[in-house]
Amino acid sequence: MAFVLLLILSMTALLQVESRVASNSLQILQAREHARLALMLAIGQLQKHAGPDQRVTARADILGDGKFDPSTRFWTGVWDTTDPTAAPTWLVSGASATPRIAPLDPITMEVGFSVSSNNPNQSNNFLPTRVAAQGLDHGQYAWWISDEGMKAAMSVHEALHKALDALPEGDRYLDYNFNSNKLLHARHDPNFDYHLLFDINDQSSSIKELLDQVIYQDQIEILAANKSQADREKIRATFRHDHTLRNRFVLSDPSNGGLKKDLSFLKTLDFATTTQAQLDTLYNEPNNLITKGAIQLLQFRGNPTAHPSNEIIGMQLGEDTIATTEAKANYFDLLPVITELQVSLGIASEGGNASNSSTTDSSVYLVYKVYLELWNPYTVPIMIGDSNMPDSLGFSDIAVEIENLPNFNITNNNSASSVIGSIPNIRIKWSDHRSSKILRPGMVFQTTLPLDSGSSSNSHGDNNSGTIQQVLAGSILGNRSDDYTGTFTFNSSPVEITLQAINASNQEREMITIELKNYSDFTIDYDYNSYNNRASWLKRVPTSSTGAWGMNTNSLEVPGYAFAFRYRMLDEQEAPGAIDDISNWLSEYDIRSRSISVDIDSWDLNEAWTSTPALPYDFRVNGADADLSTFEPSESFKGDHFFHYETSSSYTGRRDRIARFIDPPISEVTDLGAFRGLKYKDYPANSIGNSWGGDLNDHYDRYYFSTLPDPKNVEWDSTIPLANGRITHHIDIPQLIDTDAAEHLFIENGFNLNSTSKESWKSLLSSKSFPENTYDFRYEQADDSNAPEWDTHATAIDRITVTQPHAMVHNLSERPSDSRFNFVSRADRSDYLNAFSIDNINWLNSLQYPTFYQSIRELTEADVEDLSSAIVQQLQMYYEDNGHPPLSMADWLNSGLLQDAINAVPSLNNRENDTDLIPPHTPAHISQATLLNALGPFSFVRSDTFRIRAYGSARNERNDDPQSEAYLEAVLQRLPDEQSNSLFGRSFKILNIQWIAPIN
Repeated sequence: MAFVLLLILSMTALLQVESRVASNSLQILQAREHARLALMLAIGQLQKHAGPDQRVTARADILGDGKFDPSTRFWTGVWDTTDPTAAPTWLVSGASATPRIAPLDPITMEVGFSVSSNNPNQSNNFLPTRVAAQGLDHGQYAWWISDEGMKAAMSVHEALHKALDALPEGDRYLDYNFNSNKLLHARHDPNFDYHLLFDINDQSSSIKELLDQVIYQDQIEILAANKSQADREKIRATFRHDHTLRNRFVLSDPSNGGLKKDLSFLKTLDFATTTQAQLDTLYNEPNNLITKGAIQLLQFRGNPTAHPSNEIIGMQLGEDTIATTEAKANYFDLLPVITELQVSLGIASEGGNASNSSTTDSSVYLVYKVYLELWNPYTVPIMIGDSNMPDSLGFSDIAVEIENLPNFNITNNNSASSVIGSIPNIRIKWSDHRSSKILRPGMVFQTTLPLDSGSSSNSHGDNNSGTIQQVLAGSILGNRSDDYTGTFTFNSSPVEITLQAINASNQEREMITIELKNYSDFTIDYDYNSYNNRASWLKRVPTSSTGAWGMNTNSLEVPGYAFAFRYRMLDEQEAPGAIDDISNWLSEYDIRSRSISVDIDSWDLNEAWTSTPALPYDFRVNGADADLSTFEPSESFKGDHFFHYETSSSYTGRRDRIARFIDPPISEVTDLGAFRGLKYKDYPANSIGNSWGGDLNDHYDRYYFSTLPDPKNVEWDSTIPLANGRITHHIDIPQLIDTDAAEHLFIENGFNLNSTSKESWKSLLSSKSFPENTYDFRYEQADDSNAPEWDTHATAIDRITVTQPHAMVHNLSERPSDSRFNFVSRADRSDYLNAFSIDNINWLNSLQYPTFYQSIRELTEADVEDLSSAIVQQLQMYYEDNGHPPLSMADWLNSGLLQDAINAVPSLNNRENDTDLIPPHTPAHISQATLLNALGPFSFVRSDTFRIRAYGSARNERNDDPQSEAYLEAVLQRLPDEQSNSLFGRSFKILNIQWIAPIN
């Protein structure tokens, strides 16, 4: 009986256990079903709100400190760009969810982390992420969507580096030109910095390769197994909200909708036959800013090295007249800038060597000479004055023309004899008077036409006078000791100075035109004075090559005899100080402006930058005004000008101050910053990427460079890395046959610029470095007549920014020995910032300043830390002012928030009292356009990769407590493919899905 009772009790207990197990299994199953329901609801909301193109995303902490509950800091918001006033949608469960208050009945979706304090808003500290639960009959569900595009992606893209390293010597990579081989290796950044886990510069690191094999983020802990406990904790924390394994971005336009158009297609077009109408159709550009000039720019491949000389290009001019050129929305020409020009003239008669008593009826001469200062602002050399240069290389020779010169009346004050006439138009050609000249990158060069008088075997000008002596109609009766008066009167037509570019076929195109209106009539007294004071004589000696009494250079360079037409670019730059001409040229005007028109009568030097339009030129001829009767030659081409070429024969060394401000493409173009090489009709210089870019910054929303090869040369098989190393294909392998390759492409490991993750920004801004002995560069010149050598920089160059990416491996040091300028790095220079800075007291005492020729700058860890914090603060301020994050790349850039962040970090540009001692917009100055050179090709203001965390629970029917909980996580990717219902935008695909452990 006892045995039977025991058996009954045992069976009862077993049934109770099995019942409990069955109940628990049912509860687990129920919890998982609720989690699956949450996932499906989350996917539906993600598709509905983030599927369309015209959306942007940001985290809740963009609202600003104190404007969100700490538990909602990492919620993802979506804003409709077609309705800026609409409230955002927050991608979390719960009715009417708002991050401004803590959710009711909260469910923890992610754990918190604290590293140094209890402040949950610090970058490295955060509270658990919570959302509101929603109830079911027997449980609850909740979901939260994390934006992976706001996190710095950690997978490494070294395939381009490896492919370039494996390229046989002398071979081209894809259809890119040879310059691309070195330059792409230097420019490509394989990943964002994440030194906690691995050193990108450690060639032996196995973690870099293992990262490609990791699928789930929790597998990162395996890679961090050999780290310290503190580092492992921090790695786990940053991979929650600041870093991700990888993300992808659809090349879509958040402002206008649709996919971006591929500008790389321009390299396949025939410039001669392509019409503007065809370009408008191809690119649907609302402001007609994609022009044939863009084709020229993209197909331009200048040689950055001035060797061999027969391969150096000449001037590139697309149209015969400036009027035709400047009527265009933009254009690509390449020619030197005339920084100072002077045409000196004098009227003379023969008889300067006759006795005072010898009265003769003497011919009248016009004596003239052109003084010319040219500057090559480009990072490629230009050959000037070679009349035999092949037409295929461009225009090289130059002619200077002066028209509408004044009439004259020369009267002998002693005899009343006079001569009346008109000064004829002048034309003087470079190649007739001097040899050709290589204008090296950034070089300033001064010359005269003709050259000054030389030896008898090397004569210059008429009678080796260094001038042109042109006999005019008429004569005047008198002797040497008579006094004469010259009256000069202008007609109604302005004086016009035109420089013509000429090729070997004698085709001419206008380089620059200067229109000088309303000069006052003037008088010059030609007084005898004495035999020993002959500077103001009218009667002169044509054959005298020197001396003020000849018809020569000396006679035109003494006050009181000659008159001159002159202009000079304003070029003062105080730091600190109120005058910043150089920076203004690079941001408020454009050094490539080629037509100048001035009313001399009303012109005011003090209004040079404030007049409309600005007229930043100096037309004075005497240091005070433009009175032609008081011409003072010593005020011209002065040694304290910024643009200066030392002409003294006693001077040894480099004679010019180098200033390289325009960086035309010499290799495959990857970023829109290259369009700064275009001269725009209605925009100042350097507009694209800077806060004054306006509609030009819309290019970042509408366009991109795939860098696909032209299929006529090479078909892409998807395995060969492209110059845009983050491009990857979707399903079909695209070819460059139209502008629509974005249908088949992603940007892998991009970045959402609306990110408020300071740690992500730090990774982004720290990423490009050169370890010791890895930065290869080429000297500007060799020590001999051979080609310049390549060399390797010995020390490390860390956390770089580059203003002129196409010039980053060329011409930053002059030559291997006795170099007059050199590359400046932090490791080699203790006063690093001061090396790039200027001051308004003694900076002109030194000829070379790295800020004008070196565009590579290095940041410190503190710089990156401070700049990352400042960017986040500026984003929050933007939201406070506008009620939403930037709704497009154009909004983001035109707001100037990045520039404001840069200005908030004084150490970046050696800023004192709101003045950058590193002159703004010079090569070494860090601006938002500088940072966009690197960020632009992979930057967006929305994300397309999202991580969904779904929660489900089963409740105890008796007390309603959670009896079982389940967490499901999935990563979803938006695709280029459109949904069948256009209201839902583009499709999403689940990349991976897994059950994860309950979150405590």
